Amino acid sequence: NYIEVLGVKASFASDAFSTPGMIAGLFAFVIIATPLVTAQSLMYYRAAKLKALLISLAVGILVVVIVSAATADSLSFHLHHYMVGVIGMLIFQGQPRMRYTIIVQALMFGVFVNGVAIWEADPPYDNAGGGGG
Repeated sequence: NYIEVLGVKASFASDAFSTPGMIAGLFAFVIIATPLVTAQSLMYYRAAKLKALLISLAVGILVVVIVSAATADSLSFHLHHYMVGVIGMLIFQGQPRMRYTIIVQALMFGVFVNGVAIWEADPPYDNAGGGGG
């Protein structure tokens, strides 16, 4: 495990809100992400692509919900670190491409690379029984 070798204390869902740094990081992320997502949504609206984006997001969420419901007894959905980066890169494409969208895309690419390099690319569905690591 790369995290243990580096000596970094990893936070997991069970202890995520027990560390003050995690709470501050989440708060900072929400404070920074909210205006960026709002501005990006406004750009999609001005380019008349917001409806297509929302329909695509709804279909994607519907597929995840249907597959999760169908396999609820054996699999559970888990949004991995690297998937957030891919979703962010797709949403922050920008119409037209503005400087902040390019910066956010680069940051989301960094999240993707970090997630794959450290945590490895795991499938979105994990065993509900907890048999794996």
